[in-house]
Amino acid sequence: MFFRSIFGFKGRISRRWWWYGQLIIFLILAIIVATALIMNNPNQAPAQSAELNSADAAFIALLLGGLFISIVINVCSTVQRYHDRNKSAWWFLIIFVPFGSLWQLIECGFCSGDEHTNDYGPSPGESRQKAALLAELTSLQPAANGQIKAMPPVVSNNALRQSQLMQSNGKPSFGRRT
Repeated sequence: MFFRSIFGFKGRISRRWWWYGQLIIFLILAIIVATALIMNNPNQAPAQSAELNSADAAFIALLLGGLFISIVINVCSTVQRYHDRNKSAWWFLIIFVPFGSLWQLIECGFCSGDEHTNDYGPSPGESRQKAALLAELTSLQPAANGQIKAMPPVVSNNALRQSQLMQSNGKPSFGRRT
């Protein structure tokens, strides 16, 4: 799931997965910057020739590889995030407009997606809803006469507190003793 959502263009991802992708990009760029700082040690004697040594070539390869992977992760995760908002992948090009990167950050990082199935597939949270429905269906057990009866529902602490706050007439008591 994780690599499909980071390196794929189809489907939808939630805000959380989009932020995970941005975190990976940040970590890649932090490694590149740390490597650059180590490679450009001011205490090191300058190279005598203008040719690239193997360490410089390795750093350039790391830099280009890291930048390429960062761009791919950003494009893929942003396209899927726009799909979650029921928008085309072409919306990614908004980053080339002034303040477009800010718009992309706000829309992909802070705005919620469609709750239900849209043109690009089911909601990222829909699988969790299906799992909850499946758990509810498996809690049904056959009775002695062949009829299916439901198990008694589990009462959450919040529902229990809510029922304790209510008086017999249905109005909340809010701490009054009855």
